[in-house]
Amino acid sequence: MARVHSRFINLPTQLRKNICQECGWSTPTFYRKMRIKDKPDPNDINNIIPSLSNAEKDAILRQAQVCLTNINDYMRRLSKK
Repeated sequence: MARVHSRFINLPTQLRKNICQECGWSTPTFYRKMRIKDKPDPNDINNIIPSLSNAEKDAILRQAQVCLTNINDYMRRLSKK
C-alpha cells in the first residue's frame, strides 16, 4: 500500500508538471498564476478581469482530467492483481 500512498503524494507534482508543459510555464510562473486572483476592472466597475485566460483554464482542467484518469487506471490495475 506504500505504492498507492506514493502515487497520491506525487499527484500534485505531476499535475503541476503537466500544466507547466502544456502552458509553456516555468514552475515559478505556475505558482504565481495560481496565486493571482481575479480583479475588478478599473475602467468598468461592473467588469472583472480574470487572472487566467480561458485557454489556460481549459489546459488546467484538461491536465487535471489526465491525472485523474491515470490514477484511476493505476487503481484498476492494482485491484485486478
